[in-house]
Amino acid sequence: MLAVAVAALFAAPNPPVPVIHTGPDEGAQIMRSSATFTFGAPGYGYDCHVDDATFKDCRNGTFTASGLGVGTHTFSVRAYSLTDDSVSGTVSRTWTVTAIDDDADGFVVPADCNDANPAIHPTAPDLAANGLDENCDGLDATPVPVTPAAPAPTPAPSDTRPKLDVALSYFMHATKRSTRFSALSLKDVPAGATITIKCAGGCPRKRATITGKRGTVALTPFRNRALKAGAKLTIEVTKPGSVGTAKVVTIRAGKRPTIVTKTLT
Repeated sequence: MLAVAVAALFAAPNPPVPVIHTGPDEGAQIMRSSATFTFGAPGYGYDCHVDDATFKDCRNGTFTASGLGVGTHTFSVRAYSLTDDSVSGTVSRTWTVTAIDDDADGFVVPADCNDANPAIHPTAPDLAANGLDENCDGLDATPVPVTPAAPAPTPAPSDTRPKLDVALSYFMHATKRSTRFSALSLKDVPAGATITIKCAGGCPRKRATITGKRGTVALTPFRNRALKAGAKLTIEVTKPGSVGTAKVVTIRAGKRPTIVTKTLT
């Protein structure tokens, strides 16, 4: 009995309960699927486990719990002697994973389809045909078809021909029913020009042509002839190698006619 008592008196004490130095605080709420703890002091071995898993050796004083799901988790650690079978009491730390956002991009699983890459999340731009689904819609964006730019239109060649410029001179008497020109002539008609007169809508004649004249040319076929209100007299002046011109005269009831100048193409 004395020997047993002496042996018990000099037996090594149990290892001290470990102290957890780092890791989620007790009652903490985090958004990661892993947690790393450091603990203890040199000279002892350590056993660790998370939740219902069995203890496993973690003698280096560091333990990382990975693959954690949303919910409450508990980490436990105890020290053991390196020379005998004695162990310490167990110390625990409990925390809650509220959601998982390992890449800290602000989007949690399962909406974030790749929680290891912060460039991939539901609002990320999806680059076309790169084999990645950056915006988590289940598809890789397809390239936008490129429509070739339409060729620039070929500019029309400039017309270098000289433009004819004539003036219409007249004296007239207008009633509600018709107008009579006592004088009707073109001024500044160039040599070699052709004057073609067309009339529509109540005219004494429909057409007349004058050639071989220059300077001031009287439009005799339509002088002193009644032109009904509404009639339209078109006087064209053309010449080879030149841009022609036309005077469009519209007869009005009891008023002077309107005259519009047009360029012939």
